[in-house]
Amino acid sequence: MSTHPRSPAALTLPLDSPRANLATVGGKGASLARLAAAGLPVPPGFHVTTEAYRSFVAANHLGEVILGRARRVGR
Repeated sequence: MSTHPRSPAALTLPLDSPRANLATVGGKGASLARLAAAGLPVPPGFHVTTEAYRSFVAANHLGEVILGRARRVGR
């Protein structure tokens, strides 16, 4: 795991956060944020940010594992 302490705010965002966009939470998360902001019914929850995902992958040396498996699926 990373030795740098991170604020939980950097790793998660509220589901209806105005900061939830494609760059910060990915496509599905951004779509859910737009639905929530529009007042449509969205189950309660939160986003795990792309920063959190990338940090986890890097800290656990999973990049090559993920890419290798994705290549096999694409065959």
